[in-house]
Amino acid sequence: MVAFEWDERKNEVNWRKHGVSFEIVERIDWDNVYYRDDLDHEGEDRYVAYGYAPDGFGYVIAFTFRQEARRIISVRRFAKGDYRRYPPAAL
Repeated sequence: MVAFEWDERKNEVNWRKHGVSFEIVERIDWDNVYYRDDLDHEGEDRYVAYGYAPDGFGYVIAFTFRQEARRIISVRRFAKGDYRRYPPAAL
């Protein structure tokens, strides 16, 4: 099972900015996501994942690895272009 962690204040900021809570990452099918390395950010390796949740929406998730957990940095719903690049069948 994948472990997640996040800063609750950052989660609140993300909710206000994107209308999405970090808790959605617990429902993403992580076996079927596409993710890529993001640029090194202040000495930390970061990743961007593209995946779908059971609600049918696609999500873009920025995260890093902290020990055994994925530390969530931000989450937003797919934009139109994301759905074209990452349709469910492609992941």
